[in-house]
Amino acid sequence: SLNTPTSYNLTGVAKQLGEGTASATVWREGLRILNGTNTSAIWAYNDGFFGAQGFAAVTRRTTAAGGELIYVATGIDYEALVPLASASLAQQNVEHAGMSSSSQIEQMIRADSTGARWRIAINHGAIVGTLAGGGELQPYEVRITPVKEE
Repeated sequence: SLNTPTSYNLTGVAKQLGEGTASATVWREGLRILNGTNTSAIWAYNDGFFGAQGFAAVTRRTTAAGGELIYVATGIDYEALVPLASASLAQQNVEHAGMSSSSQIEQMIRADSTGARWRIAINHGAIVGTLAGGGELQPYEVRITPVKEE
């Protein structure tokens, strides 16, 4: 679109998953939660249009089998979704590298052709960052270490 994106304010409504405020741009849908669907709002609009109608911006639905569906209905700041993503990974027992102190640090776990698993950390930024689990990563540093089997 050639239009300047409109920014909307959101309010986090789920403890530890979406708290405080965030902004959203680009597109948005208004989500209405139906009773009896095991769905809860994580982020809600607080403007005079979608907010006034009680629409949610991000929802989470749980299933009887332990699964979940997260629906993101707007271009929310990605940092606002980190706690929700982390909780979802933990709930579903998905191995992950954890979160660092900086959005400029990318962390991942990968396996090579022999099956050996490696923890990879890349600092894309110009400042020192703290890795998940501790330790510092210097600006533009790449660190590859073997994953210790437990």
